[in-house]
Parts: sequence; structure tokens; C-alpha cells
Amino acid sequence: MRILIMANFLAGSSGNFINSLLALADFCKSKGDGVCFLFPLRDDGTEPNWMAYIRDAGYTVYTYNNEQNNSKEFLADLIKAEKIDLIHSHFSCMHNLLLWDEDIRRSVKILFHDHMDYIADQPEKPQKQKQKKLAKRYRMYGIGVISVMKKKNRGYLTVPKHKYIPNGLTLKRNVSRSLTREEYREKLGLSENDRLCLFLGWDIYRKGVDTAIKAIRKCRESNDNIYLGIVGFGPRPSEQKVEIIEKYLGFSPFCEGVRFLDTEEDMFALHRAADVYLSASRTEAFSYGLLEAISQNVPIAVSNIPGTRWAAKYTKCRVFDTESPDDCARAVSELLPLRWKESNRDKFMKKYNIDDWCKRVYKMYKRMVSSGVGR
Repeated sequence: MRILIMANFLAGSSGNFINSLLALADFCKSKGDGVCFLFPLRDDGTEPNWMAYIRDAGYTVYTYNNEQNNSKEFLADLIKAEKIDLIHSHFSCMHNLLLWDEDIRRSVKILFHDHMDYIADQPEKPQKQKQKKLAKRYRMYGIGVISVMKKKNRGYLTVPKHKYIPNGLTLKRNVSRSLTREEYREKLGLSENDRLCLFLGWDIYRKGVDTAIKAIRKCRESNDNIYLGIVGFGPRPSEQKVEIIEKYLGFSPFCEGVRFLDTEEDMFALHRAADVYLSASRTEAFSYGLLEAISQNVPIAVSNIPGTRWAAKYTKCRVFDTESPDDCARAVSELLPLRWKESNRDKFMKKYNIDDWCKRVYKMYKRMVSSGVGR
């Protein structure tokens, strides 16, 4: 079996996503199958560093530019050259081409991986109607789909080859050595008495950046050693991002206690440096960040939404009312004393381990390739 894994992914660090794909590729390789990758180039034609990281692991990485994004010829030539049997597409990579081009569909099996929840600031009903239409096309053309969210997966029940598979966690990252808590806190300029609340917020509204900032301001009324470290916009957010944050926040995000941090490859060190991990999302499919935080025994505060309720079983988790900064502040304050307490994190590491994830995805691969539709 020859597999092409493609993803519309251009993050600055490899993170859990790329390392999960590498674990999956290694698993396929152990079964005697071949894997290659396809990713877009940045607008300036450059590649993120993690592409070389994948090549160093022994895999071929193809890239495409904007002109090639919907090029039937480009993709058909790649399929032919690599003798591809199955395409595994992430983040809607070349979705329209794979869905609508009959020649491509006949030449290869297609598996879409749905990583997303419904869009937070849009009505859910029309989104479900659109999903229903897509599911009809998937069924008609023999396309398979994996959803990381149980709620979203229900919209694919009419697709014969569909599967709910939550994300798995790999501890591998593209670093030679992961920094200790003390080393990373020194890097951030934090004292021993400072308390860091870590927040990943690249999507302003969906991730609830406004709720997080308001909550930390509330916490600082009784403890001005609490800081919110926001990852997702770089240390100097663009004027456009600042304006959007201000729109939801009602005041400047550059306030006491708020720090904007660089995107970090060594995320486990950043989690170790934190005292609480905060997820204030309005919608979420499945959070890599929560798994990473739990793996480092970090207390977590999560909004009360379907995509994060699974984490409520973690003994160092507090759930707060979505959209409520006051309740969020309450959750963070309750968690701060728990940083060094024991927890049931090992159960989560066992349940969401990367080996089981690879086995479940690979089982879907075999199911797709053994079916009678397509190549």
C-alpha cells in the first residue's frame, strides 16, 4: 500500500500534529507500506523547518504553491509517480479537487480527516446542512472520513466508511533537548513566586482570548503575581490582531499580567514552566494542548463545551461556564495550589497514546484500500 499524507498546515513548529503523522508513517513502514507527504509552501515560497525534519526521518516531502493548489495535472503526476493507492487529506487540503475531479477519484482512494468543530461565530444549523450535503457526496464517491470529535462525527453517520478517532499524544518533538521548568521560567523572566497561566489562542474568538484576559485580570485583583502567557500571535501581535482582540475585549490586550509569547517547538518545556493551562474555547474539536498539559501533570481549566468535556475526568481539571470570565477566574484560582499534586494523568496517557491512534488510523487505511471504489 502506498499512502500520500497531505495537509494544509503551515504552523511554525511541528507540534503534536506533524509528530503524530511521523509516528503514523513509521507504523505504516513497519507493516511494509510506503508513505510520502505533501504540504503547501508559504506565500513567499519558503518551507517551515519541520519539512526538513520529516525528510531527515527518511520520508519524501512534496510541496505545492498557490497555482498548483487546484492543479489536476500536478496531483495526477504525483499519484502516478509514487503509485499512490490512498490519499489521507488533513485540514481540507485540496478538498475541492479531490471531491469533484472524477479522474482523480477513480485513480486513488480518498480519506478526509476532519479536525474541526463547527465554526463558533456562525449559526450551527446551516453548517450541519452543509455537512449533510458533503456526507452525501462522500457516500456517493466512496470517500472515507475520520472525525476527531464525537459530536461532529454524527454528521457523517450516513457515510459507510467513517470513524470517530480522537487525537493521540506523542512525546516526540523536533528538539535536541527539552528545557527544564527552571530553565524555561528563567528564559521567560519569571521569578519563583510568579504563577504562569498558559493559553494557546491563535483563533481569537473561537479560543476565547477575551475571556482568558478578563479572567486573569480578575485573578490579579487578589494576586498580582499571576500572568497569562498567550501563544499564537508571536511576541508582537500585528495591528490587525490587536484590533480584533480589542473588539471583543473592550480594552487593550497590552495590560498588566498579559504576555504574548513566541510559538515554541519545545512545548513540553513551556507546559512544565506553567502553573495552570487555560482553555477558554467557545468551540473545540479535540485539543492537543490539553493532552500536552496533562502529560506534564499541569492543572487545566476548561470551558464547558462538548469538545473539552472529556478532560473533566482529569483530577486536576476545573470546568467553568463558557463566556464567564468570573467563573474562569474561580477555576484558575482553585487550580493554582494543585500544581504539584498527584493526578490520574497516566490514565489519559494510556487512553490517548499515539500507538493506539496509529493502529486505528491504519485500520481505516486497510478498510479504504480493500473497498471496491476507486483505484
